[in-house]
Amino acid sequence: MRLLEKIAPFAALVALGVLAYANSIDGSFIWDDNTLIADNAVIKNFSNIPSIFVSDNIVTPTGKTFHFFRPIQIITYMIDYSRWGLNPKGYHLTNIILHVLVAFALYWFVGNLYRDKLLALACAAIFIVHPIHTEAVSYISGRADPLATLFVLVSFVCYVSFLSQGGLFFYAAIFLSYMAALLSRENSLIFPVLILVYHYVFRRKARLSVFLPLLIMTAAYIFLRTQVLIHLLPEFNVKPATTVLDRLPRFFVAVTRYMKLLVAPLNLHMEYGNKIFKMSEPAAVAGAAIFFGGIIFAITGRRLEKGLLSFSVLFFAAALVPVSNVYPIGAYMAEHWLYLPSIGFFLLVAWAFRKICSYRYLKAIGVVAFVSVVACCLYLTIMQNSYWKDPVEFYERTLMFSPESIRANNDLAIAYEKMGKHQDAIEIYRELIKIDPRQPDVYVNLGAVYVVTGQTDYAIAACEKAIALEPNNATAHNNLAVALYMKGEYKRAIEECDLALKYGYKVNPKLFELLGPYRE
Repeated sequence: MRLLEKIAPFAALVALGVLAYANSIDGSFIWDDNTLIADNAVIKNFSNIPSIFVSDNIVTPTGKTFHFFRPIQIITYMIDYSRWGLNPKGYHLTNIILHVLVAFALYWFVGNLYRDKLLALACAAIFIVHPIHTEAVSYISGRADPLATLFVLVSFVCYVSFLSQGGLFFYAAIFLSYMAALLSRENSLIFPVLILVYHYVFRRKARLSVFLPLLIMTAAYIFLRTQVLIHLLPEFNVKPATTVLDRLPRFFVAVTRYMKLLVAPLNLHMEYGNKIFKMSEPAAVAGAAIFFGGIIFAITGRRLEKGLLSFSVLFFAAALVPVSNVYPIGAYMAEHWLYLPSIGFFLLVAWAFRKICSYRYLKAIGVVAFVSVVACCLYLTIMQNSYWKDPVEFYERTLMFSPESIRANNDLAIAYEKMGKHQDAIEIYRELIKIDPRQPDVYVNLGAVYVVTGQTDYAIAACEKAIALEPNNATAHNNLAVALYMKGEYKRAIEECDLALKYGYKVNPKLFELLGPYRE
């Protein structure tokens, strides 16, 4: 019976996780999945593991690199590729397993802090089914968030356990888990701050022998990323177009909208953009009030409910800091950025239900309310998973919310190409060029469609424009070589073919063979 009691919470979390995300298994590669996985030569050979700790983690077949450094995430893709090849089902399965493991770790974490299994189970149950996490689970490239959160929670639990019990195992696990978290996602740098939140709320004295090494690890990671591996942060030395004061209203607007999405997770979507807001806007004012009001409440109410309210609020606020736009990032908000911070919110929700159920005459109401919330979230998550299944549906729906997104429009055109809807793709590319005529990749893609449809003159013009904007664009040179061959300009085709090879493009052997007789 005791064994059953121990297994039951984990079985319940597995069941909820499977129910919530089983229909995401059939999803395709979408958005960054093509760059991170399908077109990434790095994940296709385990011999690349040493290099991913010192160099770009993404290298396309054309030789183009992307400044991306999350080695643990890349290693998980290597494992998936070795088992599944480029079948998205296996990658989706891994994401679901990781999400369930995070729920396990959260159950362990909350139970360790408050010695309340029902509170821990309620928190983990809401976490695992809430639709705000579909962007981190149903989207394969969102994997960095579950990975980082898993390692942060394990490190946190080991930290608390070491303070209580000591032991070499817990001591070593703190640092190994934190290192894995840092190598999974950059926002893990906030972990020492979360530890300080714990000490502040629970009034436990920190041990220098543990906390100091954590600070040293954090400083070492920052030094390596900004000095030794600075080539992986090309934007670091570029003066941002906006100041911190310009970006701060974005964060407060995001806080308001994050709270709305956590309470009413409707109209979830990718691509919120990098918009500019004024501090006078109602959403910014409300966000500032929520953020600072919450911190004031947490400080003044530290004694309430054994510190649970204070810890929840401060955990949420601290975990949001890495995505606050103090350091400029590519958007003002994103749903997957809530993966770690949402733990604070869900702990508050779980406490509210636990509190209601503690009153004899309200227990039935509390249980019904909790089951209703979980069921509602479960339904919304299942529905939201369909958003991540089909590329065309994904991009079309994204554009309903962000019609100005060049990235979404461009990727929709590519999806149309794959479906054979070439004219629809051409129209999108032409509109994108009107919006921003200095996007070489758009010209490259337009040239490729023209090649496929036999419009060689247009293809040549588009490829030449791409090369004018980016002379070493290997794909543009390759596409131009194909178009020139189709037109009968063999000498120029050979020159462009050689340039494509020079810049790292793996030219189709058939094209090389066709041009062979025309080489001098």
